Amino acid sequence: MEIALSRTLAPHDRTIKGVFALLLLAALTAIAIVPPDHPAIPTCTFHALTGYSCLTCGLTRSVHAFVHGDLIVSLKYHIMGPVIVTGVLVLFFLFAAEVITRRRFQVPLRKGTGARIVVVLGIVWLLHCGTRFISELNQMVN
Repeated sequence: MEIALSRTLAPHDRTIKGVFALLLLAALTAIAIVPPDHPAIPTCTFHALTGYSCLTCGLTRSVHAFVHGDLIVSLKYHIMGPVIVTGVLVLFFLFAAEVITRRRFQVPLRKGTGARIVVVLGIVWLLHCGTRFISELNQMVN
């Protein structure tokens, strides 16, 4: 698969993508600076009230662990944490490259490929949450 440069990026689009790239970089930098036990990392209100995990329970801690280089801990918190960080990094580099080159990048994909990727990631996410929920039910019963 080859990434192709297409038309010139308009100044307005260039500004928006530049700002967005800086925001992504700032978010990752903030996560990298904050220590894991810092009270700024929130706990899940739904989990605190019900005792059950919501769909995003552990995601913040997963992202934090992955940014700090601990893949195993990241996957234990939430399976989608590394996927999200990887996606943010790809977007950052894509937007930064577009701003620098002043050209829009296009990745030629077959029709429907993006939708398939989203469906697969959604299924993985739901399977992760479902197995975690079943595990929590078993722990409450025993």
